[in-house]
Amino acid sequence: MNKKDIIKYQTASGKDRYKFIVYAGKDETTGKSIIIRKQGFKTLKEAKQAYLDVQQAILNGDYLPINQKRLTYKGLLELYLPLYAQTVKETSFYQFKRCMESKVLPVLGDVYLDKITPQLCQKAVNQWAREYPIGFERVTIWASKVLKYAFKIGLIDSNPFDRVIKPKKPVKKKKDNFYTKDELETFLNGARDAGMMKYTLFRLLAFSGMRIGELIALEWSDVDFFRKTVSINKTVTLDKAGKYTIGSPKTASSNRKIMLDDETVNILKKWRAEQSRRIIYLGKSKNDLVFPNEHGEHFMSATVMNWNKKIAEKQGLRKIGLHGFRHTHASLCFEAGLTMQDVKDRLGHSNISTTMDIYTHVTKSRKEESVQQLAKFMRA
Repeated sequence: MNKKDIIKYQTASGKDRYKFIVYAGKDETTGKSIIIRKQGFKTLKEAKQAYLDVQQAILNGDYLPINQKRLTYKGLLELYLPLYAQTVKETSFYQFKRCMESKVLPVLGDVYLDKITPQLCQKAVNQWAREYPIGFERVTIWASKVLKYAFKIGLIDSNPFDRVIKPKKPVKKKKDNFYTKDELETFLNGARDAGMMKYTLFRLLAFSGMRIGELIALEWSDVDFFRKTVSINKTVTLDKAGKYTIGSPKTASSNRKIMLDDETVNILKKWRAEQSRRIIYLGKSKNDLVFPNEHGEHFMSATVMNWNKKIAEKQGLRKIGLHGFRHTHASLCFEAGLTMQDVKDRLGHSNISTTMDIYTHVTKSRKEESVQQLAKFMRA
């Protein structure tokens, strides 16, 4: 290192600072020189250390064009993550990143791309299938997505995951994730005993078909008592750091306005009056939330899940997931004679095939019940 490599200069405010410029070679793909500029160092010592770090990085090949680098899977992932973040919602990005960190990188992270063979990928998939028998397919798809990017930009000749044979997924007995009309009435009776807010929340969840994130993000300004409608225009979601935040609904079709029945509207009115009385003790909620917690903020879905579990147990019912109330709503809509398009619009599905899948599952269950009823009748 020559003395002239590091230059002393003054800022606009007259403070002494140090900088340097390093030539790191030529990019063969563009023919342009690779110039590294660093400045703003407060001391000569800091500048010297940074200069030496850059020189070492050049020797390690860190400043080579991407198509000349020898990357590990982890190094490739670091390049891919900022690009992937621009293509999906923050919740999806957070789930993808968490999956990479907890499941994929421990297996493939330190392996160089030219050493990732179909055999190694097969071994990885077999391991994921053993450890995560239900969700290993998604892990495989996401792990493959990163190498697909490497193939796309010319770092590898083919994606080794394309030659993997996926193990057979274990057969899991599918439980009906919805309540019948009688079961829902039993559940709501239990919710009524648990308190006005819980009763109103579960009533609205079952009679509107909202997603849980849409419901806990709901504000009173979204409720039109005169027209008996509720507007869905936001949802509670996860950001890139895994923290809860308010975001746009799942799809464009999820932005919708739902008509409510008279009884649900009256229950909402009673809850609003009750909430107004509670403000004296709890203080006004933030953002005028319909269902605020004791701090005036959004409830976490895990809290509502816990309420759901306790109410179901107390009423002697099988527990369905919070998404099951959405399927319950669809089931009851079909029983009431609503058309497929009507149900699609209420649920905010972007594709009617999703609505049809629910309809197929519900009607299959109904057919099985009918057969059992017939057999019971014949035995009588």
